[in-house]
Amino acid sequence: MPKALKSTTILIPKTPSPKKFTHYRPISLTNFINKVCTRIITSRLIPILPRFISKEQIGFMAGENIHHHILLAKEILHHLDKKVWGHNIAVKLDLAQAFDRVSWEFLEGALNKIGHNAQATHLIMSNLSSTHISILINGQPHGYFRPQRGVKQGDPLSPYLFLINSECFSRGFKELINNNNITSYHIGGGVSTVSQLAFADDVLLFMNGGASFLRRLKGLLSSHAKATGQMINL
Repeated sequence: MPKALKSTTILIPKTPSPKKFTHYRPISLTNFINKVCTRIITSRLIPILPRFISKEQIGFMAGENIHHHILLAKEILHHLDKKVWGHNIAVKLDLAQAFDRVSWEFLEGALNKIGHNAQATHLIMSNLSSTHISILINGQPHGYFRPQRGVKQGDPLSPYLFLINSECFSRGFKELINNNNITSYHIGGGVSTVSQLAFADDVLLFMNGGASFLRRLKGLLSSHAKATGQMINL
């Protein structure tokens, strides 16, 4: 595909007086043909996502409502001050530049792992790897360069690729809970609780705050970051 038919990136300031590159949000402006292609792929991907994405993740998922998660989180957090019920803690994860740091190698492996159609996976990865980006400076494009990772903000397919990329952490945390390597958040009275709530890159974890459990969580976060390219804001 000719470079002129690919993406142009504009930088949207996050702050009134931006002084660093991190103070800008890059948005990809793609041409009509590119958007049609990615929308077709997206329309084929959306119906099968519920088979692979954890029910705790509601970001960009059809038929889900963030208000349910808000009410559920408030109800669970209500028990944080119940000292008799153990060392309950809630951990809020803040990912730095979540879309921009997605590892292409890991994403391709995740798509293959969930049994995604091989031809469709090839189309998705080709769309990412063949991208040439031009930066608009004062309204004029200046040169082209090829990114090595990340999904394009503003592309209709990108949110769903990010969900697939981040699903491994959700499953890893569940496995630690199920194997009793981390003790779950305790409410009492035999009431079951969820261990996590997620809306895209906003993740809230509920667990026992014992030192050994926190070390295991740290280990999971480290391995996840190394594999996926993500970075936790500290």
